[in-house]
Amino acid sequence: MKKFAIFTIIIISIFLISIYIGMKLKLPNEETEEKGEIVFETGEEEIQLNEIQQAVSEDEVTKEHYVLREVGKYVQVYSIDDNEKEELYLSTDIATEYLPETDQLSLKEGIHVYSKKELNEILQDFE
Repeated sequence: MKKFAIFTIIIISIFLISIYIGMKLKLPNEETEEKGEIVFETGEEEIQLNEIQQAVSEDEVTKEHYVLREVGKYVQVYSIDDNEKEELYLSTDIATEYLPETDQLSLKEGIHVYSKKELNEILQDFE
């Protein structure tokens, strides 16, 4: 019986401590989450988030699309427009015969990349 009383006191203590900590941190509750308002208190200031905002607008996002292919035993880069039309973008002097077999197979199928940064990284890896 003594063990049961100690166990009960421990459980109640843990519950009360969690409520106290929750009140001190002022965690968002279900009511504010449903309204889309989340309030965080950082000690000195209160931060309220009413809605999620995009970091970059859709107009600012460049829609670059390139495909790397093996043409005549060399890596060629084609840009792809919105109509999926390929146009030669860059001829390289990277010989495919010196690349690993997995890269050669990927080039035969076409390696699609979606930024100049990614394109430059791949080309540097091939060199």
